[in-house]
Amino acid sequence: MSYTDRGTVQLGHSGAFDLGAATAAYLLPAESLGIVVLSTSQPLGVPEALSLSFLDLATTGAVKRDYLAALRPLFRGMEQQDYPTVVTPARPLPARPADAYIGSYANGYVGPAAVVRRGDGLELQLGPRLTPFPLTPVRTPTAPAPSASRWVPTAGPRRCGSTTSTSTARGCSSGADRGTERSF
Repeated sequence: MSYTDRGTVQLGHSGAFDLGAATAAYLLPAESLGIVVLSTSQPLGVPEALSLSFLDLATTGAVKRDYLAALRPLFRGMEQQDYPTVVTPARPLPARPADAYIGSYANGYVGPAAVVRRGDGLELQLGPRLTPFPLTPVRTPTAPAPSASRWVPTAGPRRCGSTTSTSTARGCSSGADRGTERSF
């Protein structure tokens, strides 16, 4: 909650995912006026700037300022934020056998997931399209098994088209999908 330059209550909220969703919603209860902007873009401040410009135009007849220029430095800080990387131990223990990880999984947040054999390694397939991510084994010498062994994504999604995969409506598949449904 905030207040407009005229002292009236303004309600607003925005949110985003770095990989391509940015939203903003603003309400002026005293004016019975609101706007919701949904986009499939990275968080750059565009939905917020568009919303605030609309509110200015609707309540004063003109856009009072360049909101995108004002918001841009705030969003630029998010772009430059460092995220932790997976650190491989200097002397990792060997991973468990690959077959121990193969299977189908389900999660309320990411949806369906599968771990399948891909060539000499494993691949994590996430989401409704089973987007593929190659996995690399990492086993820390200090953590107790089985949590000591894990396979971590090593790069972005693998694209279909290799000789070991075919493109399907659900993503890439080699026919090697097997296992039982598990939750994570």
